Amino acid sequence: MCMKEIETISELVTCTDISLLKEQRKAYTDTMDAYCARYPLFAFIRNQMTADKDFRQFMALYVASSTLTARINELEGKTND
Repeated sequence: MCMKEIETISELVTCTDISLLKEQRKAYTDTMDAYCARYPLFAFIRNQMTADKDFRQFMALYVASSTLTARINELEGKTND
């Protein structure tokens, strides 16, 4: 089965298909698992996010900031190419 990927932030915001969102989350989790298996530092960071509330909040802010930048670029017609 070929999964339709959610490619933009606006698609994510407007998506109401729970099965698609769950498939996307699983794909992301599987990819993160593969990275963690290959790079021990990534596994450490992932574990640190689970164990350390301050680190988790910092990473959430980092991701939110990056997401806001991506959305602004999307609205301005910019790409990361």
